[in-house]
Amino acid sequence: MRINFLLSSQEVKTFEFHEDTEVENLITILEIEGVFNKSTQNLYFQNKKMLVGYTLSDYDLQNNDIVMIRTEKDHQQILQQQRQQKQQQSQTQQSLQQNQNSYQANQDKRITEMSEEEFKQQEINIAMDYYYEVQEKVSLFQDLIEKNPKLAKMVEQGQQDLFVQTLVNYAMKKRKQRIEEIRFEKALEDNPMNPEVQEKLMNQIQQKNIDENRDMAFKYSPELFVRVEMLYVPCEINNVPILAFVDSGAQSTIMTQACAKRCGITRLLDKRFQGTAVGVGSSKILGKIHLTKMKIGKTFFNTSITVLEQGGIDFLFGLDMLKRHRAHIDLENNVLKIRNESVKFLNSREMLKLGYSTDGFLSDHFKEKEKQENIDIKVIENKNEIGEETEKEKEKKHEEEKEKERENQTNNKIEIEKQESKNTGTNTNLRATNTNLTRNSNTNNINNLHFDFDLLSQQINQGNQNIFRNQNNQSPWENKISKLVEEGYTRNEALEALTYSNGNLEMAKNYLLSKNYNF
Repeated sequence: MRINFLLSSQEVKTFEFHEDTEVENLITILEIEGVFNKSTQNLYFQNKKMLVGYTLSDYDLQNNDIVMIRTEKDHQQILQQQRQQKQQQSQTQQSLQQNQNSYQANQDKRITEMSEEEFKQQEINIAMDYYYEVQEKVSLFQDLIEKNPKLAKMVEQGQQDLFVQTLVNYAMKKRKQRIEEIRFEKALEDNPMNPEVQEKLMNQIQQKNIDENRDMAFKYSPELFVRVEMLYVPCEINNVPILAFVDSGAQSTIMTQACAKRCGITRLLDKRFQGTAVGVGSSKILGKIHLTKMKIGKTFFNTSITVLEQGGIDFLFGLDMLKRHRAHIDLENNVLKIRNESVKFLNSREMLKLGYSTDGFLSDHFKEKEKQENIDIKVIENKNEIGEETEKEKEKKHEEEKEKERENQTNNKIEIEKQESKNTGTNTNLRATNTNLTRNSNTNNINNLHFDFDLLSQQINQGNQNIFRNQNNQSPWENKISKLVEEGYTRNEALEALTYSNGNLEMAKNYLLSKNYNF
């Protein structure tokens, strides 16, 4: 093993020795090397003189340990210096403790004697002075950055009020705690056996043990304080990429309502399976999607999904589907093995790239995008509703027009009957002809219609000449006349046919067809 020797000149010499080497042989070798004088010098390890008759292993020398070569006088001086240093350190600690006790006594006096308002005002003044001092001195600002970055950021941004308020709130909180401690100390002195005092003392001892346990864990197992990343794998449902939170502790596979809408599978939701999901919290179950395809890696898997109303993690891959597809959570290799697929669990950086936070929630950007898509869908639905209302209004208007036509037909019929009463003989034949025409029109077959157009024209000219026009030279069937004129008939032909059919447009068309084709 290697042994380092510190000489009086502060030079270091290194030699190789076996652990069973005796001190006497060690001294001889050092003399040969010219670094040791047996008559004036000694060997010291950990301030203890190494004596002849012992081996290196007896002094528990290890590889790269340091052995000092000194005279007895030098060694005594070094010991004296060490004792003086210890004394000075002890005095310094005592002085610091006294100063601390004095400061604490002054603080206790200030806390107990000053009112809350006076104490608060004094703390405001102290905080203001400290704020200006930090602004002026760079060293104080750098020190504040290391000790309290939040306060340093307030100073950097010029948030004086917030800086002062933060320090004052902290001081007021410490004041309240100290008042309770003073009361407890006084109660403990007055009556140590008081049950309330004993209970509080026990709580203090317990809290002290908890703090010691935490400090020990932080010292020897700091990895226990690192946040563990949850198990997420990328997947696709209905060709929509999402993250699946692998949770073998969840009984069912669960999806939020928002995620189901995003995947376009709410049309498959069976609302007969509504209920309440109870776990760490509770949420309403909207229903169940009995079967859908989920793609993991390059393989598609059949899965059933329970849809919850409240938001949370988008998709939770539960034990029901994990067990059904014989999945294996391999934590050693950090992968999810399911059938022939092996998918790596995502780390936080990969999740951020996919637009998710480390908690498995969509980032604000994607939430805004999803919200805008929902708004667009609502706008389209509103437009469809407006379109439906417009169609209803058109139908209503059409019905009103039909009603007006029926009223006009009734009025025209009454007018015709009045004219018929003046021309009884002529109108008798006219009514007979109308009766035959009505019967034939119900068959809707123009091949079965037969008219005596010469007789019909003579009857109309004799009995109903003044019906073809009113006082303003307009007919009550102007709309229907216009439709017949658009089909190629003259106004007189249209008026003649409508008069014959008592305003019935279909009968008038049949009449004109029969007349033109001589049926």
